[in-house]
Formats: sequence, C-alpha cells, structure tokens
Amino acid sequence: MPIRFALASIGIVLSSGLLLIDAESGRTAFPGANGQIVFQSDRESEGDIYVVNPDGTDLTNITNNPAFDHDPAWSRDGTKIVFQSKRLDSNSEIYVMNADGSDVVRLTVNDSADWDPAFSPDGSKIVFTSRRDGNNEVYVMNDDGTGQTNISNNPLFDGAPTFSPDGSKIAFTTSRDGNGEVYAMNPDGSDPVNLTNRPATFDENPSWSPDASKIAYSAGGDIYVMNANGSGRVNLTDDSNVSDNNPAWSPDGSMIAYTSDPGGSIDVFVMNADGSGQMNITNRLGFDGVPDWGPVTPTPFSAIWGDSDCSGSVDPVDSLLTLRHDAGLSTDTGDCPEMGQVLYLQDLSLRRWGDVDCGGDVTPVDSLKILRFDAGLSVAQAAGCPDIGSDVTVSS
Repeated sequence: MPIRFALASIGIVLSSGLLLIDAESGRTAFPGANGQIVFQSDRESEGDIYVVNPDGTDLTNITNNPAFDHDPAWSRDGTKIVFQSKRLDSNSEIYVMNADGSDVVRLTVNDSADWDPAFSPDGSKIVFTSRRDGNNEVYVMNDDGTGQTNISNNPLFDGAPTFSPDGSKIAFTTSRDGNGEVYAMNPDGSDPVNLTNRPATFDENPSWSPDASKIAYSAGGDIYVMNANGSGRVNLTDDSNVSDNNPAWSPDGSMIAYTSDPGGSIDVFVMNADGSGQMNITNRLGFDGVPDWGPVTPTPFSAIWGDSDCSGSVDPVDSLLTLRHDAGLSTDTGDCPEMGQVLYLQDLSLRRWGDVDCGGDVTPVDSLKILRFDAGLSVAQAAGCPDIGSDVTVSS
C-alpha cells in the first residue's frame, strides 16, 4: 500500500479541499560525521522512537512508552532529540529528551495539536507546526518552550518546517497556492518564496543538505533534490511501483535516508545522494518511518585558519593541498578535517575546510591567498570570513 494512503489517518483536510498526507517531516542535516538514524515505529506499541545504525544494526527503542511517540529530530550536536507525543493527553505535544531517551521534558501545553518539531542550528530555538489558531501554522519557540510565536500567519496549511543548517532560512510545506509546495522564509516568517512552484504536483517534506546548498523533498511518491533556490530539480527514486517519502540527508552529505513501501510495509531506506545504492535498513512488516540522520557528537578543537594540514602554520604545503583538491587528486590532511569538508566554526558559521576566502568551495584563489599570506603580503577577506592565520575553534 503506498505510504500516501497508509498514513491517511494523520491526513489534514485543507480549506482548499485538498488532503495533505504525511506532511510531517521537515529535516535538516547538521554537518559532521554520520551517526545514527532516529525514526518512529509501531513494532512494540502504537508508536515508539528508535535509533539504528545506518547499516540497520544496533536497533534500540529509546522511548518505551505506551503512548504515540513520533516525528523525532536530532539536535546539531547529537545530544538531544525533539519529538511529538500523546503521552499526557489526547493531542500531540512537543517534547525533548536526551539522545538515549532519558530526561523527557514537555515543551508545549495547549488544547490543540503541536507537531513537526525541529531544532535550530544553535539549539536555542525549535520550529514546529501548531493547529492552535484553527488552522496549521508554523511556530517557533525557545528550547525551553517559552516564547511560542506564530511566524507563518496564513489561512491555509503551513507545516513541516525546518531550519537551514546556517540558520538563515526555514523551509516548509504549504498549500497557500492551492496545492502542496515547498517554500523558504526568513526565521521571523518574512519573505516567503515558493521554491518548487509546480501547480500539478504535491511537493512536501523538505530536507536541507548539510552545506545548505540543496533541498531534498517528496512529491508524487518519489524523492527529489533541488538547489536551495529551487533550480536543478532531479528525481532520485523515480519508481511508480512504490511510494517514497520523508527524505533526510546524512550529516556528511553523501547519503539520504527516507521511507518506502515495497510489498505494502513501510520501511526506512538509505541511498547515495545521487539515488543509487538503495538499501532497506529496517525490513519488517509494519510501519518504520519519518527518519532523521544524526551526527556523531562533535569534539571542538582549535586550529589555524588556512592551516589545512594542521601543521601549526600556514605555508606552501597548504597551498599545494588546495591545488590537489581542486584537481581532484588525493590529499592527506592528517588529523585535520578533509579538504572541502563542511563544518561549523564556533560562531556556527558554515565553512568548508580549505576554503580560506569563504567563497563556497576550495579553488586556486584559496591557494593564491595562502601564498600571499606566507610571503607576508596583505590578504583581503570577505566580511565574516576568518583572517588567514587567525585562531579558530571548529565545533564539528
């Protein structure tokens, strides 16, 4: 049974008359090493939250509660999971817990359903969907549940919100154009922009790549990926025999987790970011779905900006590493991040290791700037980009 119909029990009738099914999983991949995948399952109760390795091993139930727990999402540092639950009353509310399921704290308390929670990159905010105004709106609150604010303020459906990895945008699903579309807006709800803009399809469940350059989403039973501005759309799964949904990028950007329904059951799958190598990692009758891929908890370390091999100084060897990476050759950075790896600096700015001018990629321009610095010449940097040779703290 296709996932779109199997999940009809959580469908929402829009004022336009359309039925929005399973628009419940905006996702963000925070850059880092690939950790465990969290998902919801009915294998032991109405719904529990589980974690599993990307190869399907070490499956663990972390909620073990008879109530309906679902829609889990990781924090950037991999230490917290936010989720929705009916454990204390009959409607869904937002909760947060440690990654092992301990220290569960309720964040929302009202007479209407709250769901679709997702952390901001710095962990200080949680974005979610609420029906408290009589229709579905995107809300944001502090991580302790205070300051709950409607930021979408639209009479039609807005939901499945998720922060971009740099915190500058929120992607979400909306019916404000009469069908399902993926939009992006500023964190305060201003400047909403239609990214998919396809009147004949139902586009939903956006998921940011860890470098914020791409968004995966589901439409018509397939997983698509597009550039963050909506261009360059590609169908990754393209199989009319199954229904694929709920994409979630891996922290290193190389893979995507998602749900699929081969044989009538709903399972968690993983695939390469180009759609190849599709693998079922839960593989059971029943419902396993709505995955989110967490990072390995990072250990911050100090480095010198431009010192790509962590030798202690910025020198021509770092320039050579830059050129080798640009040419597609192997590079050895020792215990440093890999050349081109997306990471957070301590201020939570997204950067690529070796991209010393913060231009977005590692290029010969970076090599030239390293050589100028090594020669004692002046080097101009873009606003917000660390000075070459300055001390930085890498948080992931």
